Amino acid sequence: MTVARELAMALKARPDDIHVMSPDEKQTISIDRVRELYRLTRTVYDSPRVIIIDDAEAIRPIGEAASKEFLASQGVESADQQKMLFIAGGLPAELARLGSNQDYFKTQAEIVTTARALLQSEQYDRLITIKDIKDRSSALALVAMVGRLLEFSILRQKRTDLASALDIIESVTARLHANGNVKIQLTYLVSQLP
Repeated sequence: MTVARELAMALKARPDDIHVMSPDEKQTISIDRVRELYRLTRTVYDSPRVIIIDDAEAIRPIGEAASKEFLASQGVESADQQKMLFIAGGLPAELARLGSNQDYFKTQAEIVTTARALLQSEQYDRLITIKDIKDRSSALALVAMVGRLLEFSILRQKRTDLASALDIIESVTARLHANGNVKIQLTYLVSQLP
């Protein structure tokens, strides 16, 4: 919180333009608070507006019903809602970002499509799929989504045979964060996937 406030001051934000959202006693941020956040970020202001989400790392995901309600309130078409629900994984800020930024949603949906293709294709096709990924952030996003799809398969489809692949995801993610070569890490990933 202290660092966030210092950064806000460095941006020369006025005190009334700094908004703090804190979790309630259940360590959650309600859908109403997320709507307030969305409202605060939709308007253009003359001075910097800063929103600080205190203890954001400890907030539990919201349920599917609340997520659907939020997306419906944002005017998201039902065809896109299921995709957004999967991508966001119940995280309110991610739902807000997906619902309010069509370009961001399309980018995230493409990552899901690529991750699914990696899991469903043969070795050669996997290598073709990753050949154009050069930057670290794209690689991390892809690896994270492959992990999400694996977790989904393990939990929903009871595919326990895929559990060891999560160790590979964790290893590749750690190496990418430690500045490991992007091409080498992605090649390792696709060579080890079931």
